[in-house]
Amino acid sequence: LDGHQTAAAQWAAELAREHGVTVSIDAGTIVPEIDRLLERCDLIIASEKFATRYTGAADPALALKKLFAGGCRFAAVTLGPAGSMGYDGREFYRQPALPVNVVDTTGAGDVFHGAFCYCYLNGGNWPECLRFATAVSALKCTKFGGRTGIPTLDETEQFLRDTAQNG
Repeated sequence: LDGHQTAAAQWAAELAREHGVTVSIDAGTIVPEIDRLLERCDLIIASEKFATRYTGAADPALALKKLFAGGCRFAAVTLGPAGSMGYDGREFYRQPALPVNVVDTTGAGDVFHGAFCYCYLNGGNWPECLRFATAVSALKCTKFGGRTGIPTLDETEQFLRDTAQNG
């Protein structure tokens, strides 16, 4: 979900939860009744701008604690060139940005969210999900276009192997 069409998003979140479906939100815009929607989400991934404005906390760690307090399983904040950070109620996870030659950031947040969910649904733990999503987002930024720049799974896995070897 993304919070737009809030009434429909709330209905979809409730229906999904009734059927045991994980609900994820790309929290980027403060809209009326966003509180009610966030309470229905299992995974909250917010932009830094959203997290600081919504929670009133300038520190990402404090913002994560406040986002998590609504009852989700995991909350994360994307921090652009500073990477990302997540919180599961017990531990903070920091994922630095991966070095790439940035050409176009259009769609970087969107692919981060999709990649995080992909990794999570395939059994990834929180640090693995953050790293995978960061890799997909970084690779997207090396090409022009929000969709045309999205890397393949093979490209992402090779990039992760290469970055692990190079430090």
